[in-house]
Amino acid sequence: MRKIVIGNPVLIEVTIEKFPPFGTLAVDDPEVSVKITITDSAGTVVVNSQSMQKNDVGQYYYIYQTTSSSVLGVYKCNIVGDGTTYDSVFITENLFELMVDND
Repeated sequence: MRKIVIGNPVLIEVTIEKFPPFGTLAVDDPEVSVKITITDSAGTVVVNSQSMQKNDVGQYYYIYQTTSSSVLGVYKCNIVGDGTTYDSVFITENLFELMVDND
């Protein structure tokens, strides 16, 4: 799990792959969107179903900017690729810990 010092941005990356029946797994873009929801350690949703930015075919990212008033602890990312029947979402890391310093 990545440890992020409070006040710094967090880069969340995902790869969307399509695995058709009897086919080969391949990077793919969903027909509708890729959205992210981030929940802090208190269970509060801090990012609610926001669109992720496209980097390349099947590769998306979102930058979450923490502030000095962000809640410390472990945050969870829930990512949904919407609109393709056989999507698989591979998340680089879906948890990160927000801390005061990195010691």
